[in-house]
Amino acid sequence: LFLRFDIKDKIKLQSCYNVAPGQDMPVIINKGGSNTISVLKWGLIPSWARDSEKFKHGLINARIESLTEKPSFKNLLKANRCLIPANGFYEWKKEGKKRTPYFIHLSNNELLAFAGLYDGGTYTVITTAAKERVAGIHDRMPVILSKGIEQDWLKVENKDALNILQRCLANELITDRVSSEVNNTDFNIPEAIKSLE
Repeated sequence: LFLRFDIKDKIKLQSCYNVAPGQDMPVIINKGGSNTISVLKWGLIPSWARDSEKFKHGLINARIESLTEKPSFKNLLKANRCLIPANGFYEWKKEGKKRTPYFIHLSNNELLAFAGLYDGGTYTVITTAAKERVAGIHDRMPVILSKGIEQDWLKVENKDALNILQRCLANELITDRVSSEVNNTDFNIPEAIKSLE
Protein backbone atom coordinates (compact mmCIF):
# COMPACT_ATOMS: atom_id res chain seq x y z
CA LEU A 1 0.00 0.00 0.00
CA PHE A 2 2.68 2.49 1.02
CA LEU A 3 4.89 1.81 -2.00
CA ARG A 4 1.90 1.67 -4.35
CA PHE A 5 0.72 5.16 -3.41
CA ASP A 6 4.12 6.75 -2.63
CA ILE A 7 3.46 7.22 1.08
CA LYS A 8 6.45 7.95 3.31
CA ASP A 9 4.80 7.95 6.74
CA LYS A 10 3.91 4.36 7.59
CA ILE A 11 1.17 3.48 10.05
CA LYS A 12 -0.14 0.09 11.12
CA LEU A 13 -3.25 -0.95 9.23
CA GLN A 14 -5.56 -3.92 9.68
CA SER A 15 -7.04 -5.93 6.83
CA CYS A 16 -10.80 -5.56 6.38
CA TYR A 17 -12.81 -7.81 4.06
CA ASN A 18 -16.27 -6.39 4.64
CA VAL A 19 -16.29 -2.61 5.01
CA ALA A 20 -19.55 -0.89 5.91
CA PRO A 21 -20.63 2.76 6.12
CA GLY A 22 -19.78 4.33 9.45
CA GLN A 23 -16.50 2.47 9.80
CA ASP A 24 -13.13 4.20 10.06
CA MET A 25 -10.95 3.39 7.06
CA PRO A 26 -7.64 4.63 5.61
CA VAL A 27 -7.81 7.19 2.83
CA ILE A 28 -5.00 8.92 0.98
CA ILE A 29 -4.75 12.68 0.81
CA ASN A 30 -2.05 15.05 -0.39
CA LYS A 31 -0.66 17.45 2.19
CA GLY A 32 2.01 19.92 1.22
CA GLY A 33 2.87 17.97 -1.91
CA SER A 34 3.24 14.60 -0.15
CA ASN A 35 0.80 11.71 0.05
CA THR A 36 -0.28 10.70 3.52
CA ILE A 37 -2.75 8.26 5.06
CA SER A 38 -5.56 9.49 7.27
CA VAL A 39 -8.06 7.20 8.99
CA LEU A 40 -11.49 8.72 8.39
CA LYS A 41 -15.11 7.68 8.91
CA TRP A 42 -17.02 6.51 5.81
CA GLY A 43 -20.02 8.83 5.62
CA LEU A 44 -19.24 12.46 4.88
CA ILE A 45 -20.65 15.09 7.21
CA PRO A 46 -20.10 18.61 5.86
CA SER A 47 -18.28 20.89 8.29
CA TRP A 48 -21.16 23.37 8.10
CA ALA A 49 -23.70 20.68 9.07
CA ARG A 50 -22.14 19.02 12.12
CA ASP A 51 -25.30 19.33 14.25
CA SER A 52 -27.80 18.62 11.50
CA GLU A 53 -30.07 15.58 11.92
CA LYS A 54 -30.14 15.30 8.14
CA PHE A 55 -26.46 14.37 8.07
CA LYS A 56 -26.23 12.24 11.21
CA HIS A 57 -25.46 9.08 9.21
CA GLY A 58 -23.25 10.87 6.70
CA LEU A 59 -23.21 10.80 2.91
CA ILE A 60 -21.62 7.51 1.85
CA ASN A 61 -21.74 8.27 -1.89
CA ALA A 62 -21.45 11.38 -4.03
CA ARG A 63 -22.92 11.10 -7.53
CA ILE A 64 -20.56 12.44 -10.17
CA GLU A 65 -23.51 14.10 -11.91
CA SER A 66 -24.18 16.44 -8.97
CA LEU A 67 -20.70 17.20 -7.64
CA THR A 68 -20.68 20.79 -8.87
CA GLU A 69 -24.27 21.48 -7.77
CA LYS A 70 -24.65 20.18 -4.22
CA PRO A 71 -23.29 22.42 -1.43
CA SER A 72 -21.99 19.31 0.37
CA PHE A 73 -19.57 18.56 -2.47
CA LYS A 74 -18.80 21.50 -4.75
CA ASN A 75 -16.29 23.25 -2.47
CA LEU A 76 -14.65 19.94 -1.51
CA LEU A 77 -14.06 19.18 -5.17
CA LYS A 78 -11.61 22.08 -5.32
CA ALA A 79 -9.27 21.08 -2.51
CA ASN A 80 -10.51 18.10 -0.48
CA ARG A 81 -10.01 15.19 -2.85
CA CYS A 82 -8.83 11.79 -1.66
CA LEU A 83 -8.15 8.25 -2.82
CA ILE A 84 -9.77 5.28 -1.11
CA PRO A 85 -7.57 2.17 -1.51
CA ALA A 86 -9.39 -1.16 -1.77
CA ASN A 87 -9.01 -4.68 -3.13
CA GLY A 88 -12.51 -4.40 -4.61
CA PHE A 89 -16.11 -3.65 -3.70
CA TYR A 90 -19.38 -5.47 -3.15
CA GLU A 91 -22.54 -4.98 -5.14
CA TRP A 92 -25.86 -6.82 -5.01
CA LYS A 93 -27.82 -8.00 -8.03
CA LYS A 94 -31.58 -7.80 -7.53
CA GLU A 95 -33.72 -10.51 -9.07
CA GLY A 96 -37.24 -10.15 -7.71
CA LYS A 97 -36.90 -10.36 -3.93
CA LYS A 98 -33.54 -12.09 -4.18
CA ARG A 99 -30.32 -10.12 -3.74
CA THR A 100 -27.11 -11.87 -4.81
CA PRO A 101 -23.80 -10.37 -3.63
CA TYR A 102 -20.80 -10.00 -5.94
CA PHE A 103 -17.23 -9.01 -5.18
CA ILE A 104 -15.88 -6.81 -7.96
CA HIS A 105 -12.13 -6.48 -8.38
CA LEU A 106 -9.31 -6.12 -10.88
CA SER A 107 -8.44 -9.17 -12.96
CA ASN A 108 -4.87 -9.06 -11.60
CA ASN A 109 -6.08 -8.52 -8.00
CA GLU A 110 -4.07 -5.31 -7.62
CA LEU A 111 -5.25 -2.55 -5.32
CA LEU A 112 -7.91 -0.20 -6.65
CA ALA A 113 -8.16 3.50 -5.94
CA PHE A 114 -11.65 4.96 -5.62
CA ALA A 115 -12.03 8.72 -6.08
CA GLY A 116 -13.40 10.40 -2.98
CA LEU A 117 -13.95 13.65 -1.12
CA TYR A 118 -13.32 14.34 2.56
CA ASP A 119 -14.34 16.89 5.15
CA GLY A 120 -12.89 16.88 8.63
CA GLY A 121 -12.81 13.29 9.84
CA THR A 122 -15.26 11.92 7.26
CA TYR A 123 -15.22 10.93 3.60
CA THR A 124 -17.47 9.85 0.73
CA VAL A 125 -16.96 7.72 -2.38
CA ILE A 126 -17.72 9.28 -5.77
CA THR A 127 -19.95 7.09 -7.93
CA THR A 128 -20.80 6.99 -11.63
CA ALA A 129 -23.10 5.06 -13.93
CA ALA A 130 -22.05 1.41 -13.97
CA LYS A 131 -19.94 0.31 -16.92
CA GLU A 132 -19.03 -2.95 -18.63
CA ARG A 133 -19.68 -6.06 -16.51
CA VAL A 134 -20.78 -4.13 -13.44
CA ALA A 135 -23.82 -2.80 -15.31
CA GLY A 136 -25.27 -6.31 -15.36
CA ILE A 137 -25.32 -6.30 -11.55
CA HIS A 138 -26.08 -2.73 -10.51
CA ASP A 139 -26.64 0.67 -12.11
CA ARG A 140 -23.93 2.50 -10.11
CA MET A 141 -20.27 1.89 -9.28
CA PRO A 142 -17.41 3.77 -7.60
CA VAL A 143 -15.20 5.91 -9.80
CA ILE A 144 -12.03 3.82 -10.04
CA LEU A 145 -8.97 5.80 -11.12
CA SER A 146 -6.19 4.23 -13.17
CA LYS A 147 -2.63 4.50 -11.85
CA GLY A 148 -1.77 7.15 -14.41
CA ILE A 149 -4.26 9.68 -13.06
CA GLU A 150 -4.41 8.94 -9.32
CA GLN A 151 -1.81 11.57 -8.47
CA ASP A 152 -3.51 14.13 -10.72
CA TRP A 153 -6.71 13.64 -8.74
CA LEU A 154 -4.95 14.37 -5.45
CA LYS A 155 -3.26 17.59 -6.53
CA VAL A 156 -5.26 20.50 -5.14
CA GLU A 157 -4.12 22.82 -7.92
CA ASN A 158 -5.61 20.51 -10.54
CA LYS A 159 -8.62 22.29 -12.03
CA ASP A 160 -9.49 19.44 -14.34
CA ALA A 161 -11.06 17.24 -11.67
CA LEU A 162 -14.28 16.45 -13.50
CA ASN A 163 -12.44 15.39 -16.65
CA ILE A 164 -10.30 13.04 -14.57
CA LEU A 165 -13.44 11.41 -13.16
CA GLN A 166 -14.78 10.73 -16.64
CA ARG A 167 -11.90 8.31 -17.25
CA CYS A 168 -13.21 5.65 -14.88
CA LEU A 169 -11.53 2.25 -15.04
CA ALA A 170 -14.00 -0.56 -15.80
CA ASN A 171 -13.01 -2.97 -18.55
CA GLU A 172 -10.49 -4.88 -16.40
CA LEU A 173 -12.96 -5.67 -13.62
CA ILE A 174 -14.01 -9.18 -12.64
CA THR A 175 -17.38 -9.88 -10.99
CA ASP A 176 -17.33 -12.87 -8.63
CA ARG A 177 -20.46 -14.17 -6.90
CA VAL A 178 -19.74 -14.52 -3.19
CA SER A 179 -21.39 -15.85 -0.05
CA SER A 180 -24.55 -14.15 1.17
CA GLU A 181 -22.86 -14.07 4.58
CA VAL A 182 -21.32 -10.75 3.48
CA ASN A 183 -24.72 -9.25 4.29
CA ASN A 184 -23.52 -9.43 7.89
CA THR A 185 -20.60 -7.05 8.44
CA ASP A 186 -19.28 -9.34 11.18
CA PHE A 187 -18.37 -11.75 8.38
CA ASN A 188 -15.00 -10.08 7.98
CA ILE A 189 -12.61 -12.86 6.95
CA PRO A 190 -10.76 -13.71 3.70
CA GLU A 191 -13.55 -16.11 2.71
CA ALA A 192 -15.85 -13.09 2.30
CA ILE A 193 -14.25 -12.29 -1.06
CA LYS A 194 -13.90 -15.88 -2.23
CA SER A 195 -15.69 -16.67 -5.48
CA LEU A 196 -18.43 -19.31 -5.36
CA GLU A 197 -18.08 -20.06 -9.08
